Amino acid sequence: MRLTPTKLLVLLSLAVVGSSGGLTPHAAADAEAPSSARTNSERIVAAREAIEARSSSATTRAESFAIAGRTPTRTEAAGQFLDPIGDVPFAPGDVTVVIVDAHSSGLIEMVVGVSVYESPLSANWQIGATGPVWDIDRNLDGVLDFYAVMANVGGTVGAAVFDAADRFVCTAQVGLSSVNRMYGVRFPASCVGNPQSILFSAAIVYDDVSNTGLQSVDLVPDDGGWIGPLANDAFVTTPPPVPSGVFQSLDPARLVESRFGQSTVDGQFNGIGTRSAGSITQFVVAGRGGVPSTASAVVLNVTAIEARSAGYFTVFPCGSAQPNASSVNFAAGQTVANAVIAKVGVAGTVCLFSPSVVDLVVDVNGSFSDGPVYSSLNPSRLAETRPGLSTVDGQFNGIGTRPAGNTLELTVTGRGGVPADASAVVLNVTAVDARGAGYITVFPCGSSQPNASSVNFAAGQTVANAVIARVGIGGRVCIFSQMASDLVVDVNGFFGVASSFASVVPARLLETRAGLATVDGQFNGIGVRGAGVVTELVVAGRGGVPINASTVVLNVTVTGAQAAGFVTVFPCGSARPNASNLNYTAGQSIPNAVVSKVGTSGRVCIFTLTATDLIVDVNGYFV
Repeated sequence: MRLTPTKLLVLLSLAVVGSSGGLTPHAAADAEAPSSARTNSERIVAAREAIEARSSSATTRAESFAIAGRTPTRTEAAGQFLDPIGDVPFAPGDVTVVIVDAHSSGLIEMVVGVSVYESPLSANWQIGATGPVWDIDRNLDGVLDFYAVMANVGGTVGAAVFDAADRFVCTAQVGLSSVNRMYGVRFPASCVGNPQSILFSAAIVYDDVSNTGLQSVDLVPDDGGWIGPLANDAFVTTPPPVPSGVFQSLDPARLVESRFGQSTVDGQFNGIGTRSAGSITQFVVAGRGGVPSTASAVVLNVTAIEARSAGYFTVFPCGSAQPNASSVNFAAGQTVANAVIAKVGVAGTVCLFSPSVVDLVVDVNGSFSDGPVYSSLNPSRLAETRPGLSTVDGQFNGIGTRPAGNTLELTVTGRGGVPADASAVVLNVTAVDARGAGYITVFPCGSSQPNASSVNFAAGQTVANAVIARVGIGGRVCIFSQMASDLVVDVNGFFGVASSFASVVPARLLETRAGLATVDGQFNGIGVRGAGVVTELVVAGRGGVPINASTVVLNVTVTGAQAAGFVTVFPCGSARPNASNLNYTAGQSIPNAVVSKVGTSGRVCIFTLTATDLIVDVNGYFV
């Protein structure tokens, strides 16, 4: 029986920086066109027709250019996958390596390696059931501009390039290597408009007509690695300079949605399926949801949904080694969100590791470029109270459970990449195996402990939260534990002394419960927020936030929720977005950091899906 063609898409885009010189581009290259309406199988059929009509460009089994002996370390950009679906030996059709090169002669070369090489003269190829396809984005905006296809045409092998409107642009040379199990295409850069840089993804259409029953179904590599762009020939130029440090606050936008029947801001990374145990999800952030292509870091809200077992997420820049750090911690069955300020990796991507089976949602709230404002770091562990584990430098390691009422004075400067003159640090603070219900307050050492909380937890819980903390005296941050708990602290970045970000001693701006207090008595004891209610909270001019603040850094806490639901924070005056900042269950108390644009009249709007009390503290602002 014949199997339905299976697309094995590599969720990976690789940037190559190239010269703007070269041949005159084909007219179709500059035309704006809608996204291709063809499936990859239909593209192969169209390519066969185009190649046959231009038969002089087709090649026989002999290679038109050599790819035997190609390795990622000898190319501009490449990604390798050790075992894409964890099914050693590999199933036919698994993509194991993707490579791109730009040559001084004005040629672009793209190669895909597969686990099991099938000759282009095979029956599958001859009927157009199998073949490689490369998608090309020439301006890094996440939208398809061109694609290249290799196909068998009457016993010969050829390749062609099409634009996004499925119009033929040019033919291409082909390269084959049965030894290295690779297929490649080479074409003039002018065919795609002589771009300064490109993103590309590779796919194999594999339709097994030999009744072996082998088929690949995992679209995301379980064991992936990256190698970034390398300047190894004259065609490569340096990337455009990143402008001096800028923070850009955004209306929240959804970038990843693993569940079916939902949506993302642009349809990309939507319905990609439950994340498998041990998987690394590689997703593009640059050029999406308002994030500029030059962004060096992004402010994300990362949510684990219906975790099948206890676990955690580690968010890190693609192209770097997975660090000893965690970004979100969850128990079996939980839906938990946490804010993450993540460094952007190669080709504008961020990687997320999950040791457990879980669904995933990622929203973006803002972006940074490196400079005076903010410097992103690869996550590093600064404190680990439990024995037998480690920190980045051995300091504050195995120091024991923090007792109730204890304040830990944690040195942050001079560690994990944080310089001595940092004014504030971006931390992920985790309470582990709390001995009772309580909270943690993070504040600058040398200041009085404020009426604010950074992490809230119940007995036995492990809860993480992002905290942007001002650095206090001696380069230290103080961490008060109201209840005995183990403690883990990771650092993700820092703000310099010249930053437009101003950290403040945490101050309470909203307290719906009776008998408590806010910093100025406003928005105090205003009562449970009802289901479907939007609370318009004034933030400008309160708690040290000036009236001209453009963005605020908040810690938003749900407590005593009457039913499962979520909270969405957004600038008043804007439509409520398809995004969430906190997810909670009935009776739960849970916090999350939120970096929110300030809306009309200095207000931030807070939507509650179900009735709950709310607490909001401010930790800093941008002007």
